[in-house]
Amino acid sequence: MEYGGGGVPERQGHSKLGISSVIIAVLATFVIVILFIVAGSVASTLFEGQDPAAIDPQSIQSSPEATTLAIVGVGILGSFLLYLLGLVLGVVGIFQGRKKRLFGILGAVLNGLALLAVGLLFVIGIFLSAAGA
Repeated sequence: MEYGGGGVPERQGHSKLGISSVIIAVLATFVIVILFIVAGSVASTLFEGQDPAAIDPQSIQSSPEATTLAIVGVGILGSFLLYLLGLVLGVVGIFQGRKKRLFGILGAVLNGLALLAVGLLFVIGIFLSAAGA
């Protein structure tokens, strides 16, 4: 065992859990960006050229575009769970005994910020739907 200054054992190698946490943060962010692009594209075709006040909810619910939007919503919830998993892996990676903490800290921070952002979007959506916007 090699010792650094002060008789403290040096940390060997990076935490695999921390690296996994960073990878999850990057992949989940990529997925959520793609899902928002798909949602915007599908919503624009669904509501194309229609007056928002004249939209019939029954016709929207029976359209295939609404099904696609529902699948996109489930994907966004799934990415929320991926961020949560990445946060847990990052925190565990920080506290691994003899491993370097860099990727654990990066993973925890990236996944935590992404969780806050997605959670904030959910809260904004809830308030807008409650306000009738």
